[in-house]
Amino acid sequence: MKLDDKRPELEKCVRCGQCRARCPSLDANEEGKPGWDTYGPRGRILLAQGLIDKKIQPTRTVQDGIFTCFYCNQCVKTCPSLVEITDVIMETRKRLVSQGCAAPQVLQMHETIVDSRNMF
Repeated sequence: MKLDDKRPELEKCVRCGQCRARCPSLDANEEGKPGWDTYGPRGRILLAQGLIDKKIQPTRTVQDGIFTCFYCNQCVKTCPSLVEITDVIMETRKRLVSQGCAAPQVLQMHETIVDSRNMF
């Protein structure tokens, strides 16, 4: 599965914000200031859409927004449109890593797994 295959999930999102109310990572931005949409599920959906449509490029801001998700699945449980948000985030992470846009530790682990097929 690739990020481009998640387009139907992205199109189901009605941007209602219900997912924001339950997201614990919304406060995980670097500045410690709560509320930036890129650090919540709705913002992550928009980031994924922007990457697919080539309206945005992989940047540190995109990386930080996507990699701060805890995969708690609260967004999926509260989504009235039944969007599988965590699946979208996982595919977005894969794309970012393949483009070299991730923390050095993540890139190192990816390289280790690809080379040895073992994360240890």
